[in-house]
Amino acid sequence: MCNRLRLHSFMLPCNHSLCEKCLRHLQKHAEVTENFFILICPVCNRSHCMPYSHKMQLPENYLRGRLTKRYMQEHGYLRWRFDRSSGPINCQVCRRRRIAYKRCTTCRLNLCNDCLKAFHADVAMQDHVFVDTSPEDQDEKICIHHPSSRINEYCRNDNELLCTFCKITFHNGHDTISLIDACSERAAALFSAIAKFKAGLASLLTPS
Repeated sequence: MCNRLRLHSFMLPCNHSLCEKCLRHLQKHAEVTENFFILICPVCNRSHCMPYSHKMQLPENYLRGRLTKRYMQEHGYLRWRFDRSSGPINCQVCRRRRIAYKRCTTCRLNLCNDCLKAFHADVAMQDHVFVDTSPEDQDEKICIHHPSSRINEYCRNDNELLCTFCKITFHNGHDTISLIDACSERAAALFSAIAKFKAGLASLLTPS
């Protein structure tokens, strides 16, 4: 593992998290069968069979990303050094990639002033809603199975993040909670573990 601060990391089935660069390294050196990659977790050395594809579909560790973001804010780190998405927000329509002027929440696109006038002057788009662009807009989490839906729930049975369609299709009858509640639970458990670790470390360092 690279051991660097990353706002985006991904979870292996063993629940250990790796950044995208480390995952690519694992994939490059993985044993390949006819239909699977066999990845070995660098933390616990467990083997995982992942479906063969150019891009592995692993769940993102959102809690770790939020805690990393909070840590960087509290310690004065410049976010753009670790996350390219926090730089200038560009227009997603024009080829010139000019700086975005507004975000259409209906189309879910960032638009420069010229594209805003060109594509949203039609009467059919008069009900679209516009907001100022913000780096926070880029943190919107989209379901990898249903790209038109946002992630909003967590399944305790399968330890997976869900959108509304995932809940109905794959997790019907499972114990699910809202994403906010899930983050709160995980954060509480993590901070409790950190407190126990610090207490244990202090007892070891204290001369008897």
